[in-house]
Amino acid sequence: MSVVPWETIGIIAAALIAAGAAIASPNIIARRLERARAREREEDRETADRDRRIMLERQDAVAEAAKETARVLREQNELVAERDRRQGGKLDQIHDLVNSNVTGLIESNLTELLQVLSLSLENVDLNRRLGVEPSPAMLGAVAETRGKIAELQALLQDRQTATETADAHRRDSEVG
Repeated sequence: MSVVPWETIGIIAAALIAAGAAIASPNIIARRLERARAREREEDRETADRDRRIMLERQDAVAEAAKETARVLREQNELVAERDRRQGGKLDQIHDLVNSNVTGLIESNLTELLQVLSLSLENVDLNRRLGVEPSPAMLGAVAETRGKIAELQALLQDRQTATETADAHRRDSEVG
């Protein structure tokens, strides 16, 4: 039998330890990574569950607030409807009167602006016949007057449409 020197045994032992470490090391690292990933997944699930609970609580709170708002609004609408019934349409009469007066003022302003525009255009035409070009201020005033006329005409048209809609609504509510 031959004797193996201790030095050789030490080298073989070191090689076996190194080989074992080389073989076991990836498994240890993989196991640690898997545990870390599992912890992260669990934390993610817990966070998602917590967020879901918070969101549901908030939704419940919003739904409760919406119910309360709807209840208060319903009560207010009933109070307003009762007040309107007691007033017997006086507000509609006042509104009609004011609306009529405002429409009359707008129509009056429109008529005056149309007269101003007519006179201004006549003035521009006379100046051109005499060989004098109108001033930039005069041309600007004519353009501004035309713009105001267009605004008032559109406003009157909008008021007419609104009046027709309100009248139709009033007729419908009287029938129903």
